[in-house]
Amino acid sequence: VQLRSFWDGKEARASAQVGGGFGDPIHADVVTAMKPSGGFVPKPAPTAPLSGQVRWSGRAERLWSLVPAADHYLAGQVDIDLRIGGTIGDPSVSGRSDITDGRYENLEAGTILTKLQAKSQVAADGGFLVTVDARDPVGAPVSAQIEVHGKDLDAKVTTQKALLVRREDVTATVSAKIMATGTLLHPVIAGDILIDRAEVRLVHAIPPSIADLGDVQIKGAPKPRTKPAEDGRIALDMRVHAPDSIFVRGRGLDSEWRMDLAVGGTAKKPRVTGAISKIRGQMTLLGKPFALDRGEVRFANTAKVDPELDVALIREANGIKGGITVSGPASA
Repeated sequence: VQLRSFWDGKEARASAQVGGGFGDPIHADVVTAMKPSGGFVPKPAPTAPLSGQVRWSGRAERLWSLVPAADHYLAGQVDIDLRIGGTIGDPSVSGRSDITDGRYENLEAGTILTKLQAKSQVAADGGFLVTVDARDPVGAPVSAQIEVHGKDLDAKVTTQKALLVRREDVTATVSAKIMATGTLLHPVIAGDILIDRAEVRLVHAIPPSIADLGDVQIKGAPKPRTKPAEDGRIALDMRVHAPDSIFVRGRGLDSEWRMDLAVGGTAKKPRVTGAISKIRGQMTLLGKPFALDRGEVRFANTAKVDPELDVALIREANGIKGGITVSGPASA
């Protein structure tokens, strides 16, 4: 880090340069009016005009190693050119920052976006615009636009048959049009998510659950004050659907399903309505095939997301018909 400052009795100038093996050094220059205040150290007035610039060009992955986001990865060429204005008491920032030839990975979902191009513009009044264009591993488009003016938000995400989930147990190709509007504190997320194709592979046994002990109180200590729970601030109005091509396979099961769900409520307390229904399927038990005679998972728009199950596996042979049924709420 190199820091230089100069004061001529009227203006103070400061420049900083930060290096660290992440491409070109970060440069920052600031100028403001500063007059003697009667002491040895001059003090700027809150209304003193402020001007400056911050510039950097380098590779995103070199800085990303410093970001505490282990499940995310970002690479690409970054160019930042910001202007500092306003006053000492009310500073402002404007300018642009771009990412070209980028790559983003979500390690948990298996999402990989290539040919990432992101452009952002910041206005002196605090508003900003971000546009993103990228491709999935097979070239399907993914785009996003986020615009903020004051407290107002207008954002949109669009995908077209993009492979967004690629894990050992699940892969999913998705076409989506999702919008977020309203204010930054109380946005409404609405849109349509079409599952073009999904593969669910039953490759792992269900892990044991861990009991939640809740709040632990030390004997003799006063009870902590608790704040009343706040309702979720993000309202939801989504449709998630697939007319077919949701395949669930593994552990003897080979099946295809359809779904049509409406998701409302809030992000903190979602309410789901609709059903996931079987199209066809069979399951091999003890070396014998059982037909998936009934298969439905129905959501009833309750405060607790606890779908009702109605699944029947039936086999008939030698004049004997029998099977296995699973019914009732998922929690019981």
